[in-house]
Amino acid sequence: MVAPEAPTGSLAKPSAPTAVFPTEGDLAPLPSLPAPAEAFGDTVAVNRWSVKASAQTENAAYEDSSPWGEIARTAASAHSGAARLSPALRCAATEIARFYSEKGGLPTESLRRFLVARCGATEPDATPYIYGLTGLPAPSDSQLVARAADGVRQYLEKALAGETPRAFAIATSRFDERVSVAVVVAADPATLEPLARSVDAQRNVTIRGTVRAGAANAMALVNRGDYGFASCTPDPEAALPKFGFSCHLDDKDNYAWVQVLVRRANRVMDDSVADVLVYEGDPEHLEYRPHPLEKSAGGDADVRTALLAGVNRARAAAGLGLLSLAAAQSGTNARLAGTLIDASLKNRATDADRIALGMLAGWNVDGTIRNGGLFMGLVTPARDAGSWLDFAIERPVGRYVLFDPDARRIAIAPLQAQNGIGAVVTTYALFDSPKHDADADHVFRRLTATRSALGRAALAARPHVGALDEQSARVLAGAVEPGAALFTSMQSLAAQVSGARVHGYVVEANDLDRAPQPQDLLEANGGSLVVSVTHHRVKGAAWGQYVIFYLYVDAAAAPGVQL
Repeated sequence: MVAPEAPTGSLAKPSAPTAVFPTEGDLAPLPSLPAPAEAFGDTVAVNRWSVKASAQTENAAYEDSSPWGEIARTAASAHSGAARLSPALRCAATEIARFYSEKGGLPTESLRRFLVARCGATEPDATPYIYGLTGLPAPSDSQLVARAADGVRQYLEKALAGETPRAFAIATSRFDERVSVAVVVAADPATLEPLARSVDAQRNVTIRGTVRAGAANAMALVNRGDYGFASCTPDPEAALPKFGFSCHLDDKDNYAWVQVLVRRANRVMDDSVADVLVYEGDPEHLEYRPHPLEKSAGGDADVRTALLAGVNRARAAAGLGLLSLAAAQSGTNARLAGTLIDASLKNRATDADRIALGMLAGWNVDGTIRNGGLFMGLVTPARDAGSWLDFAIERPVGRYVLFDPDARRIAIAPLQAQNGIGAVVTTYALFDSPKHDADADHVFRRLTATRSALGRAALAARPHVGALDEQSARVLAGAVEPGAALFTSMQSLAAQVSGARVHGYVVEANDLDRAPQPQDLLEANGGSLVVSVTHHRVKGAAWGQYVIFYLYVDAAAAPGVQL
């Protein structure tokens, strides 16, 4: 065998951070703003709510012969290609209008999300606009149109402006002397195939769809029990922008939330593209009830302490390790929490993204960060830290951040208003051991499972290669770059397996379950494989990252090395 004398091409390049964050210097000039008062909108909380409107599928016709239907169709036509009428959101608008007419206020965000999903919509960010008239005798339909139509048109013109795909609907309701019209507009980041939300005999449900904007990878999470969550099984044949997931409903749950999350290229934050309510049996029996948790005692003068205690009580109940407060990082996050809310509410997406990433970077967290998550929520009407936690764990992404079994640190930036409570929370998993044998086994099993789903037999596992173990340790110590370590290991293995070709691959990632799998290894016909995992921290990076080495021996190919 004749091997190159030195690594070339991409293997010769130094590692780059897999997660790129704003620096502390980037964040320093940003002002510390209070959360806008309108962020804590006036809402009415209820302990239960039953849906009367009929759920709709998105491929049904949008049927509304009233003047509001004509206003909706005119608005959709004016924004053709960027806005669509949604039958499912019309069901949700009907329920929101009914709630406003009966209760005299908007539903909480928790109930609003339930109504949208229960009605058959999957959009994760539905915003209502309400116009109500009160008086005796109750205003007629024509009087409501005369009074509210111009305001609805103006709202739609503003809400549907731009190129972002959106779905919307209009509906009305009357109760006693109150008449209301509700407009619901939602970002429309994904198209889901018609799906059966009811679980099958094995308590599984399959979700398929297409992401409208580009994404590097996708995942789906499902709630399990009071505090748990699980990753849904991806369809290996669904290549982005298409996605497919099979989610399993817990035996004790009669319904559960599923969230589909995507990560854009060169991003760290996940974007929710679909919220789906799955259930057993007849959905007509589904009733909204808030997630019940023990409320903390007292007035929560120290909200941060109360939230930390609540999170750790829930983690203990779930059998998870407790989190320690990253006090310095909490202070950093608290300075910009209101600024983040302000930027998010006022559609300064670039600023909001930069602030969120700066918080997630964890520059003031002790230890080498492996991964992290951020959850932000505002709850009204509420003053108790337990109410915020109720809200956070209703949906999988909140559990994903707060109940990550690997998380060890938490930073809490509380926000308070006269009628509500909020918080921006970041959690961090750390690289707390140099040993990665179990990680290497996990990577091998994951590759084997993906090959099996593609109808391919497992590759034979090779014994550890001494040179690869040595080079992995040198990468961990910062003494060698991963590309050079791979090259040296390939040379050593090639000398031991004369007559076969050695292929080498190196992948760096922060999450072993979302790390790219080399396509050549998924398609290989036979052969043997050794996997090694280590970690390192690129100079100047906020986080550390996994380094995954694959050495594949193809006895059927001409001898040599293949980078």
